[in-house]
Amino acid sequence: MGPAPRSWPPPTPGRWGDDDDSYDDACPAALRRLWESLLAEAGAAVLRLGADAGGNRFFAGDVGLHAGTAIEVLTPEGGWQPARFEYDVATWSALAYVALGGWDAPQAVFAIPADAVVRLAPERRR
Repeated sequence: MGPAPRSWPPPTPGRWGDDDDSYDDACPAALRRLWESLLAEAGAAVLRLGADAGGNRFFAGDVGLHAGTAIEVLTPEGGWQPARFEYDVATWSALAYVALGGWDAPQAVFAIPADAVVRLAPERRR
């Protein structure tokens, strides 16, 4: 399945200016851009809700995701969990369906939280 991206700490939420009470978000914004570019180099992206001509859509980086798209979700151990991407339009929440072993092809489902790292399944990558 290919190597997982290195474990990077998430960008810090911000910092206060040294000489006044103004909040400076330039550093965290730059760290976020760097982090996302490193993910892209590894073939991964942050899952996000955006919009296209048809309305709301989830994206893995710049790639629009359709219900039923085969994806992989980064695990805390640095591995990849294969899943089928779905979403709930009532709440605009992203869902991952994971196949389990057993009679009649059971599945588990979990909500994919904001800022989760995903990538397209190997057969969908360019």
